Amino acid sequence: MLYIFGFEGAPFIKIGFTRVDVWMRAANGFWGCNHPSALCRQLGFERLRLLGLFNGTIADEQMVHQMIPGPAGPKCEFYDAVWEKPVLLILAFLLTELPQPPKPPVPPQVERAIEYLPCCSNQVWVCDDCGEVFRRRHHWLQHQTTHEEAAFMCPECNKRFTRKGNLQRHQRSQH
Repeated sequence: MLYIFGFEGAPFIKIGFTRVDVWMRAANGFWGCNHPSALCRQLGFERLRLLGLFNGTIADEQMVHQMIPGPAGPKCEFYDAVWEKPVLLILAFLLTELPQPPKPPVPPQVERAIEYLPCCSNQVWVCDDCGEVFRRRHHWLQHQTTHEEAAFMCPECNKRFTRKGNLQRHQRSQH
């Protein structure tokens, strides 16, 4: 399904594709997507308005993105709200419009923790061992393995690695 969301009090729309319930997609958040700085800390579920829902594919979404000039940033699906009506007309002409499910009063429960972009979270992770600071939790978690005992050993040269991927890269390039 292709969706178009608007944000109360913000002059932007978000265009995207989802295979799951559109409100579940919204509950998972758009926080990991590059977005205009004017939307920082304004992407909350409570501010979302579903403007349109259409029966479409990822290819249809890419076609729509190519038709709209001036995205707010690289790999960005946020556009100035002036494109709201033209996009809705294009989609209505090309695709079947689906009935819009009512917005739940509270966001649906999601199964994973949402990782906000650093610009929206002001959260950093600090390594307890060396003090290095990370803006993304998964980078911090990955870094933690550098302080562990090297568990992966190359059978040919006995060099040790803390991560299996590093051992595999070593084997491909060295042996």
